[in-house]
Amino acid sequence: MDFRQIRQQELRKALSYRRLVSYRISNKESHADIFGNYLWNIALSECFYPLLQSYEITLRNHFDHAIYCLYGEDWLLPTTKAHSFLCDKDREKIQKIIQRQGRELRHNQILSSLTLGFWTALSYREYEHKQKLYPVLFKNKDFMPQLPRSWRYREKLSKELGNINQFRNKIFHHEPICNNPKIKQQHDKILEVIGWMSPIVAEITRNLSRFDEVQKSKDKYLQMARELLKEEN
Repeated sequence: MDFRQIRQQELRKALSYRRLVSYRISNKESHADIFGNYLWNIALSECFYPLLQSYEITLRNHFDHAIYCLYGEDWLLPTTKAHSFLCDKDREKIQKIIQRQGRELRHNQILSSLTLGFWTALSYREYEHKQKLYPVLFKNKDFMPQLPRSWRYREKLSKELGNINQFRNKIFHHEPICNNPKIKQQHDKILEVIGWMSPIVAEITRNLSRFDEVQKSKDKYLQMARELLKEEN
């Protein structure tokens, strides 16, 4: 067994063969090409961290303020009347956070502990029932002020937030995104949704993004992989 084969076996053992082959884009790719895709995928995923951080924090605070205006302060606290508009499954999520901490929590402590899935779920159809949130929120000029009029429908908003949540989970579960032919559109859509809530945050995030540079640098990671595996071009 030569040195190149030893290095390939070591990688397969450390990263798992099934995981590596999921990064195959073409059937003609060599082991080094697949490993190059894996490295490129890491770099692409890294590019989305500023976007997803800006998106999640802005969405969280945006919903918090809008619901405060609608139902009153401390709406995340189970002891308040405002808490009652939440669906059972969402109240349970909050209760589990409190139970894990083993003590009473303030509104902001619960706020920072809730996942993106919680905020995404606030766009589900349950919150259209008896107009708990929709279409009332769309009448608040501070709720997504840059959202186009044609998008001011719960179903359309929910679908977009759900797509971003699924994409976010793929990245944080270390799944392949390099084989997504619409990766650029996904990047731009996240920036657009941030802009619906806060144009200034979208501008800052756009300036931080290295996506265009990394997307065009696939060959760099393929060469890196070949050098690591001692495989010739």
